[in-house]
Amino acid sequence: MLHPDNELVCTIAAETTRLHQQKPDEATVAATLQALVRGVVDTIDTAHHAGIVVIDARSVSTVAATDDVARDLLRLERVATGGGPTLATAASYRAGSGEPVDLHHRNPWPTFSTYAVQQTPVRCVLPIHLFRTHQARAALAVYSPVHAAFDTAAVTTAATFATVIALAAHAAQRERQFAEALASRDILGQAKGVLMERYSLDSHAAFGMLKRVSMDTNVKVVALAERLITADHPPTDLL
Repeated sequence: MLHPDNELVCTIAAETTRLHQQKPDEATVAATLQALVRGVVDTIDTAHHAGIVVIDARSVSTVAATDDVARDLLRLERVATGGGPTLATAASYRAGSGEPVDLHHRNPWPTFSTYAVQQTPVRCVLPIHLFRTHQARAALAVYSPVHAAFDTAAVTTAATFATVIALAAHAAQRERQFAEALASRDILGQAKGVLMERYSLDSHAAFGMLKRVSMDTNVKVVALAERLITADHPPTDLL
């Protein structure tokens, strides 16, 4: 059964759309995601915990969770043999896809299911796909201590939240990538400055030297730049 609070869903949707359009900072997006997962639990009677996982080339991160139960279960999926339903759903190409998984029934994730039943009160998981791009993918996980907890209405409500969560989660991922790009640009600028001063090079030649050494040593340009900045003296034999 659902709480008759459609206004809550509409308010959150409007706020998330506004934040997405205004390119909010990381703290604002994180607060929005936290409010959204709490909204899922407050709106669906049988839902007790929820969390959001984002996967990119560098990491698997829980970007929002209602509590430690959700965080622990999402962490388990990362280490359990065979993974778990949320990571599998994140890999899907269909937005909103996902079916409730009863942990006492046979399913493709026995290691995860066994641990979840033994160590947490959770008995049913509803994973919902959020987005998938070339750089990242994400999913929402909703948890319940009740077997067969999520009926069609609950799944529909979770999918509605997933639509607006996807906007915020994607914004968070974009903001993180933008921050990393700015940091990389700053590191490269400092490294070029070191080479320009030490070897009397212009900016173009200094960057060319970094690229050449990167290719010769199979070390990424940014990693090489960090080494140059932190070293007391650039390794002249390497350059």
